[in-house]
Amino acid sequence: MSMLCKCGHVMSDKIVPNKVIYWTYTKENWLQRIKVAKGEFLIVESHAIWNCEKCGRLHYLKNGTRHTYDIEPIELNNVDCLCKVPFSKGDLEEYYSMNDFEMDEIEDKIRKNESYNFPRRVRFCPNCKRVFVQKDDKLKVFCLEELVDLKV
Repeated sequence: MSMLCKCGHVMSDKIVPNKVIYWTYTKENWLQRIKVAKGEFLIVESHAIWNCEKCGRLHYLKNGTRHTYDIEPIELNNVDCLCKVPFSKGDLEEYYSMNDFEMDEIEDKIRKNESYNFPRRVRFCPNCKRVFVQKDDKLKVFCLEELVDLKV
C-alpha cells in the first residue's frame, strides 16, 4: 500500500521491513505481542502509524478517516493546555511504537529472554489531540493538522 503525504512524498510499505510504518501497541496488546514472539498463535491488535521521512508528519487511518499530525514547535515546559498536568503526571494514554527493524531486534531479545528497551514511547491526549513522541531524551509534540474522510 502507498500513501501520499501532504508534502507530496509517497510513503510505501511495499518493502518489508521498512521504516515507514510504526507498529503501535497499547500496554495490554504489547503483553499479547510478547506471547506471539515466543511462539504462541494469537491475534494482536496494533495501530499502523505512517511516518513521512521527508517532512516528519504522522498519518493514522481509523474508521475510514485519515488523521494527519504535524510537529508542533514547542518545548515541553511551554505546553499551555489542559494536557500539561496529565502529561507530567503520566496520566495520558500510553503506547509503544516501533518500525519493522526495531521490532525484529526486540523480538530477537524476547526469544532469548534478554531485556530490551522500547525505541519510543507515544502518549496521546484525547483532550487536545496532541501526540507526544519520546525517543531517548528527545520529545516531539505533534498536533492534529487535518482529518480527511476517505469514505467519500
